Amino acid sequence: MKEISVSEFFSKNRHLLGFDNPKKALLMIVKEAVDNSLDACESNNILPSISVKLEKLGKSSSNDSDVMKATIIDNGPGIDKKYVSNVFGKLLFGDKFHRLKMSRGQQGIGIAAAGMYGLLTTGIPVEVITKTKTDKVATKYVIQINTKSNDPKILQSDTIEWDRKSGTSISITFNGNYSNDKWSPTEYLTETAFINPHVEITYNAFGNITTYDRIVNEPPKQPLEIKPHPDGLELGDFINMVKEQSNRPIKAILHKELSRISANLANNILKKAEIKPDSKNLEK
Repeated sequence: MKEISVSEFFSKNRHLLGFDNPKKALLMIVKEAVDNSLDACESNNILPSISVKLEKLGKSSSNDSDVMKATIIDNGPGIDKKYVSNVFGKLLFGDKFHRLKMSRGQQGIGIAAAGMYGLLTTGIPVEVITKTKTDKVATKYVIQINTKSNDPKILQSDTIEWDRKSGTSISITFNGNYSNDKWSPTEYLTETAFINPHVEITYNAFGNITTYDRIVNEPPKQPLEIKPHPDGLELGDFINMVKEQSNRPIKAILHKELSRISANLANNILKKAEIKPDSKNLEK
């Protein structure tokens, strides 16, 4: 018997992440990077300006596809140095999974999986440039994922001059196929610009440049985080919630951690269950 890391599992089942074939892989790489950029900008009340550049570097020797390079640059807040390697080189690392509010991604898989696909198909690791507002210079990283252990490895780290106050750039080299149909980055970016009028996108597809201008000059309101409603909460999830907060009275958990449970309703529930409102650690 042998333990399998999550990245090793997905490297052998990449279709589960959307990397079914070289054509769809191109779309997924652009989508994951742009979605991350949009979320980062919007959560920091920044009007997104995103650049997407696609290049063909040659023919792939392994199948009927091209070796491509996708570079996505944003004007977001940048990424703290202590998180960079895990964001781009570790599956299931992110800040959205435990938040109960709407976001484009939650699992912390997408962009790391895109980099893993690039490494698996071309052997070339991910290149990342990032800078926060407090950084005097940007830092360039070369990162690859160890699929056996799901751990990132920084192969190179250098400070560089970058003409941005803040932002992130990611470059992934991979095997891909381009076609101008519904599975193309063109279609995805067109629809993204349409439903996000506050976004400005510059799209350079092999030298052909398309600009999607910003129409609305203010970012959208952030969605509110909601608490789970009892009707949508599995019993096992509720039991785990109580265990994790065993130092709090059960009434406080019902009233403060669940949606639409008033103090009176919490008292009535506990009365029917014959549990005292100030009870703690119900396992005992």
